[in-house]
Amino acid sequence: MKRLIAGLTGIVLAGLVGIAARADTLTWTGMTGDWFAVENWTNTTAPESTRVPAAGDEAVVNAAGAEVWLTDSTERLGSLEIASAKLVFSNWDTLLSATGITVKAGGVLTCSGPFTNGAVSNRVNLLCTNLLIEAGGAIDVQAKGYSGGLTTNTGGYAKGHGPGALSSGSASHGGMGLLKSFVIPSNTYGEAEAPLFPGSGGAGGNRVNEYGGHGGGAVRIEAVDVVVNGAINADASLNPFPLNGVHSCGGSGGSVYITCETISGAGSVTARGGHACL
Repeated sequence: MKRLIAGLTGIVLAGLVGIAARADTLTWTGMTGDWFAVENWTNTTAPESTRVPAAGDEAVVNAAGAEVWLTDSTERLGSLEIASAKLVFSNWDTLLSATGITVKAGGVLTCSGPFTNGAVSNRVNLLCTNLLIEAGGAIDVQAKGYSGGLTTNTGGYAKGHGPGALSSGSASHGGMGLLKSFVIPSNTYGEAEAPLFPGSGGAGGNRVNEYGGHGGGAVRIEAVDVVVNGAINADASLNPFPLNGVHSCGGSGGSVYITCETISGAGSVTARGGHACL
């Protein structure tokens, strides 16, 4: 689901004085690790002063197979370019802020998940002027919402997690899920005009170790210009049959909320729910 709001930007001049801090190019040279650990970065502009990317810096993450953990908000970067690597957001309020964000082929922005009721929820949260997702790049939070239920007793269904979960059915979100009894439930949540929440988990089946599908994750983007030639995916988990058993139920799709002045591209933006119960 996409929402476009024009007139987001403005310019305020407030008598700025002084000398701006130097902007450098910082390149990720670690593999799996914390964004805020200085040893994972190399300052390619001034190697003698390597640090974590600061305001105005150009951050580059292109180490093949790298996984970067972003657990807190960044300063306003000059740019971020990511290719052949993964940036994983943790904590709902974590914000990646930059003038320009480019997700190149093989680059993925995602979040931690799925998560249970009472656990810390996560999302991909971006604030930028220009967002470009190139072909082969993605914001992918598929199955990164609330967890599906896991059945531990034969003959009983395990309710999934999240506000749209049902005791024995596929989960609701903006639309209604379906109980095994085929009674339409009423536990929908969220707003079509401003979809913000993760999808809920489906119920596990009636046999031990059958688990429900996970809900889709949440993506929030505030930008001026957005180009999507790759994918933004907030779908629930794929149909888990046959490994998951034929009695399990699907999770609900997540949320993609974009506010911008222009949006274009030949890619896809999806937040689809999982399968119905059988």
